[in-house]
Amino acid sequence: MKYLITSILSGIIVLSLTGCKLLVPAHPNSNYPDAKNTNAFQITLLDYTNAIQYPDFANNYIAAFGHLPGTKSQDGKMHPDFLPAALVAAPIVAAAVGFTMNYISQSISNDASTYQAQFGDTATDDKFLTLLDGKTNIYRQNYYGFEVIRQIDTSKKGTTNAFRLVCGISHTEDGELFVVKPLIFETKKTKAKIVGDGFASWLAVYPHLFLKPGSQVNSTVNFTFVGYFRDKDQTMKNVPMGTFSFKFNGYDMTNPKPLSYVSGNMPKQTSGFIDSAPLSYVSAAGSDTKPVATHYAGNVALTVNVTETDASNVKENLSAIAQFVTQERPAVTMWITNQISK
Repeated sequence: MKYLITSILSGIIVLSLTGCKLLVPAHPNSNYPDAKNTNAFQITLLDYTNAIQYPDFANNYIAAFGHLPGTKSQDGKMHPDFLPAALVAAPIVAAAVGFTMNYISQSISNDASTYQAQFGDTATDDKFLTLLDGKTNIYRQNYYGFEVIRQIDTSKKGTTNAFRLVCGISHTEDGELFVVKPLIFETKKTKAKIVGDGFASWLAVYPHLFLKPGSQVNSTVNFTFVGYFRDKDQTMKNVPMGTFSFKFNGYDMTNPKPLSYVSGNMPKQTSGFIDSAPLSYVSAAGSDTKPVATHYAGNVALTVNVTETDASNVKENLSAIAQFVTQERPAVTMWITNQISK
């Protein structure tokens, strides 16, 4: 018990003097908030023209799907100041210890929450499809991919991309469904706090606290496509088109390098089948209603949510330590009171 109390007291002093942020240094490429004076998170749908002109899109699209956007393949088929005072009265010391331990517990809990961060947004568009044949009212896909970025402020009062993901969209062989694949992924600065792997981190934390700091981040990107349309009775309705997620685990933040199909380091992932955007019915006299035949159609909402998590066990361990400090507060307070009263 005396060893345990001594360890806790040592921790109280160190934590009180340094604070949790200094105790567990953040990796220099982590813990960056969103840009303040701009739309920090952006989702951009890429039509054929933008997709072809977009840097590295075409090469990665071919590597992922086997053909260029809107063309046929070779087989012809479309595809997160207390110091010890020995002369102070025991009740005051006990109160100070209790207050400090509460502060430490809360500080550790707060710090633990920073090792996971989320960001995201929803993009809406009314041109998911483009009319291919006006006589037969046949539509084809208008967008062949989309880009997701998160921006942060720079020292020069500008912004830069901290997170970037480019995905490609291709239709199935029958032309009725779609498939989404990640083409390019890059994280230069994380929103979540990542434990550094330098000397300061190993000096600040006990060996049993972290199995391996690692300087890595796990990113999970969740997507939801929803289609909106006006039905025959002229009421607006929505239908789920598809929900899926991509995972990018163990991404090195010390030397962050882009992942891509062309470079061969992109994890092979696919959305599964995504339904096409529904067509609305035009209003007409009587019961003579029919689907729209405009040049563009297909009202969709694409929601993207990104979760970044420190790849080590720091969050779980800090949460456990915070709970331990709270549980042991009565024992520590009683032990200090008895020692000073002797």
